[in-house]
Amino acid sequence: MLTSTTSWLFEAFAKPGCSHSDTYILWREDNKEPFIFAGIGNAEEVEDITPVKIIWTFETEIFPDEISPSTTFREGTVCKVSVNAYERNPVVRQKCIEHYGATCYVCCFNFGKVFGELGEGFIHIHHLRPLSEIGEEYEVNPVEDLRPVCPNCHAMIHRRSPPLTIEEINALLLKSAANYSAT
Repeated sequence: MLTSTTSWLFEAFAKPGCSHSDTYILWREDNKEPFIFAGIGNAEEVEDITPVKIIWTFETEIFPDEISPSTTFREGTVCKVSVNAYERNPVVRQKCIEHYGATCYVCCFNFGKVFGELGEGFIHIHHLRPLSEIGEEYEVNPVEDLRPVCPNCHAMIHRRSPPLTIEEINALLLKSAANYSAT
């Protein structure tokens, strides 16, 4: 039996086979502050320590029209986040850039041409097959497995799970350009 004052949390969320969707997560900085709605979360990971540690995933977004004008906004609170980080090889990155250049493979944006010296060589490198999908160290081919993409295109590629392919994001960009020029 857990003796922690938060032991009921561990017992509630650690039961095998229990689904804890639609858990409303509220937080506050101290006991004098009002609670702030963080979103609807699911307990992703529960650790039996004192106090109990719960890693939450959120499936909801708060939209601007759902926020009361009297809502207080706070930022800068330090929180501990646990993520898997996949090591990147800087030589592989350089080989990809040597082959394709530092121009976005999708939209052709080049930071060096726009921002001069400050932007020279700045580009994200996208893995065509996500490292999280591979899940282990593997032998990467910088020409076949990677593409240089600007941060905006890279963010749009990863807006969906699984990520959009280069061809899919390129088709969206071309469709958008055609719609823009028609107006």
